[in-house]
Amino acid sequence: MVEESGEGGGSQAPAGSREADLTNQIKHLREELTSAQETAAAATGHAKQYETLAKSSDEAAKVMQARSSDLFQAVQQDFIPTIRIGFERAVNTV
Repeated sequence: MVEESGEGGGSQAPAGSREADLTNQIKHLREELTSAQETAAAATGHAKQYETLAKSSDEAAKVMQARSSDLFQAVQQDFIPTIRIGFERAVNTV
């Protein structure tokens, strides 16, 4: 922040000194801007990575759900009736 020296029209700092202060402030602000831009770019990159991971996880979950449903149907249609027939045969032979 730039502050004026003196009150109500008193003496002010020499023009060269004020210019040097402003130059230093501009340099500092440019450095802060560059740092903020780099941080924003990194955050954007991380967000894109997380988005890719989330999409990949969602797709994998859908595939697993479909396979689970297929397996459940296969058990219901094939395995359980086969076990039931085997059980009934075992009970009837006793």
